Amino acid sequence: MVDDPAVGDVRVAGVRALAFQSVLGVAVANYPAPKDDGRSFAVDPLGKVLSMGGLQPDLVITDFDLDRIRALQKEDWFRR
Repeated sequence: MVDDPAVGDVRVAGVRALAFQSVLGVAVANYPAPKDDGRSFAVDPLGKVLSMGGLQPDLVITDFDLDRIRALQKEDWFRR
């Protein structure tokens, strides 16, 4: 079990950065409490959290806008 609740925050921040740097939508599944902190979640290619589950077993559903992701991948602004 994660004793420090900030660890989950660090995990979310890392995935948000990965999604932004890769210009991809990212979904992450995690074991619920008591094994881990749960909080399965999904972020868009700009790092915005689209959905997040709770501490207990939960179903997290997210729609990724693939046309928007492809358009962002073709833009050059984020590589400067």
